[in-house]
Amino acid sequence: MTDTAPQSSAPRIVLIAVAIIMVVAGLATSLLTSRQVVDFRYATVLQPPLQLPGFELIDENGNPFNLAALQGQWNLVFFGFTHCPDVCPTTLLQLNRARGKLQANSDDSNRLRIVFVSIDPERDTPAIIAPYVRYFGDDVTGLTGDPGQIDILARAFGAFYQKVEMKNGDYAMDHSAGVMVVDPAGRYRALFNAPFDPELFVRDLQLLLELDSD
Repeated sequence: MTDTAPQSSAPRIVLIAVAIIMVVAGLATSLLTSRQVVDFRYATVLQPPLQLPGFELIDENGNPFNLAALQGQWNLVFFGFTHCPDVCPTTLLQLNRARGKLQANSDDSNRLRIVFVSIDPERDTPAIIAPYVRYFGDDVTGLTGDPGQIDILARAFGAFYQKVEMKNGDYAMDHSAGVMVVDPAGRYRALFNAPFDPELFVRDLQLLLELDSD
């Protein structure tokens, strides 16, 4: 009888040890996960990334621009219109400055392109968009085209816009002002909501680039 007691308790000890290891591993995983979430102070990172649908637009030079054109590099996508008096030009200027800070300490694999998608194709022809986007720095692409195709892309990003008629017969465009991040695989990777904070943007985008390079 005395010989069987230690034998029966041994498996129990092993089971307890395994349970403790699993609990510790679970706590470690939980801490790492929460740390990762806390690290992103400004960005909403999509897990998993969202695959974008196909679309057919034209750039500021009148060349076709589709989903394949978004692939191969990181893109910062912003929906707006050239007649916008404040939010659009301010955001594009801030994006260009933030991109400059980020790329100063980054290699070519993390090259960032700013993509301005017009929600006002009635007025925003390539001839209008071309000088507009050039004002905000190099490697800024302006897109316009068929309203239905713009709507496909806007819906994929969850971007809102609508035409607002004015009393003088003119019109303006109401729209959301988020900045969407598209990764080199052409996937919707993260969202930066307005108001735009360049310092937090640089910090969180750097974290995102490092995370995806692991």
